[in-house]
Amino acid sequence: MSGLFVFLVVAVFYLAIWTPANEFVANGERDYARHLKLLEYLKSTEPTARVSKRQSGQRHSGGSLL
Repeated sequence: MSGLFVFLVVAVFYLAIWTPANEFVANGERDYARHLKLLEYLKSTEPTARVSKRQSGQRHSGGSLL
């Protein structure tokens, strides 16, 4: 009887705590990698964007859209 109890405790621990925790960590690692890739892309295109902004002049006043 105690063997069954130990098995149930281990099964509940695995299904209720371990699996969701591992999924949370894996999702966090995927999000981190995705955001890091985006940051690297943005940093690599920053000089081009700055040049483009300087060449466009002062046409954009930043005023109201209405």
